[in-house]
This record gives sequence, structure tokens and C-alpha cells, in this order.
Amino acid sequence: YIKRLYMHTYEGILATPVDVPELFLAEASWIALKSGIFGCAPLLVAMVFGLPPSWGMLAVPFIGILTGFGFAFLGMWFSALVPSIDSFTYVQSALLTPLLLISGIYFPLTAFPEWVQTLAQVNPLYHCVNLVRDAVFGWQWSALTDVAVLVVFAAPACESRTAGTMPFVQAAELPAEGRATLTLIRRGGPFPHRKDGAVFGIQPAEGGHAPTFFAELAG
Repeated sequence: YIKRLYMHTYEGILATPVDVPELFLAEASWIALKSGIFGCAPLLVAMVFGLPPSWGMLAVPFIGILTGFGFAFLGMWFSALVPSIDSFTYVQSALLTPLLLISGIYFPLTAFPEWVQTLAQVNPLYHCVNLVRDAVFGWQWSALTDVAVLVVFAAPACESRTAGTMPFVQAAELPAEGRATLTLIRRGGPFPHRKDGAVFGIQPAEGGHAPTFFAELAG
């Protein structure tokens, strides 16, 4: 939201040969990569306090990346909808906090009513937590379901690469002016203008003593 509205970062990027889907996917990929890196921090702290390392822990960054893709899409979607930056507090309180509480991070889901346990099955954080625990303590067959849910959750971010891509046309389909400009671009110029060689000047105000300036446009 800040990059788009205040810093105008995306406007600068779109001024280059980058289209909106490519920018969207790049931003989602960067967020997902950071999720995978930051997700390793609690694991390293736990190992310092005695958690035995295992080969399955190598999958934790990839679990974070997969989950990060989905939340990157969700975050960018909300950033396009909220009317102001203060509105993100409602997203935090009404969506992210409940998702965190019923993900199994702080409390076992068996402590909740049955309807909460059922609701947790569509919570991507719950499946992320399950996968991390399987990676640390041993894989279970239920990990396949967890991966499938996260893939579905991350699919919109990947699908955005092809959605809304600008159409391409052949050079022969361009109008005459477009084909002429394309030829000049391939030659490296020059790019003539109909007013090349014209003379313009600034006349002094009546009664003034300012000199007259003339300039001739290069042809």
C-alpha cells in the first residue's frame, strides 16, 4: 500500500518494459521468499534451546515460501481495496488474528469446540503449522492434504502472471505511423518532427528592454 500510494514505486517500475502481471508476480515472489527466510528464525532459536536437528527441517523454508505466496496475494488484494492505511487494523483484527488463534500455534485445536476444529480445516496457517511440525518431528500422510490446501491457496498469485497480460500484435498489423516509428527505432534514429527547422523567439514586452532570443530547431 505504501509503495503504491506514497512511494510510487510501482509507477516507476511500470515505466520500464514490465507489465502489471509481471510486477504482481515479482512482488509476490519477494514476499514469499522473505516468508521462507523469516520462517527459519523460530526453528533456529528452538535448536539453540535443545531441539534436535533433522533432515526434514530443510523443507521448512519451502513451506514458508508456499504459504507466503498465498498471503502475498491476499495482502495485495486487500491493499487495493482498503480506503486508507488505517483500515489495515480491521484486516489485522478481523481476519489475521482469528486465523492465527485457530492455527494450532498457541493452543491445540482439541481444546476448541468441534465447529472451530472444522473451520480450521480451511485455514492455510493451520496447514502450514502441520507441515512444519511434520518436517521437524516426522512426516505423516496427512501432509499431502496440507500441501494441497496451500497450493490451492497460493494458486491466485501464480495465476495472476497470465491474467490480464497485454495482447501482442504483429508489426504488419500496426498503422502506417506505427510501422514507420518501429523502423526508425530499429535504425537507431534520427526521429524527425514536422517542426524541425522552424524558428521561434521571445519578443520583448512593449516598452521593455529585454533582448530578443531566437532558436532554430535542429533538423
